[in-house]
Amino acid sequence: MAIGEIIKCATLEEVFRKAFELNRVGIKTEFISSNELRVVAVNAV
Repeated sequence: MAIGEIIKCATLEEVFRKAFELNRVGIKTEFISSNELRVVAVNAV
């Protein structure tokens, strides 16, 4: 994953699940719309 990359999801539930999963592996995201996330930081774990 690269900083600034947009992640599109089908449902709001998928957005939350994806954000949680990515956070567990050190990838921080922010919500940019109801079904999209943006990668803001990548930490090697």
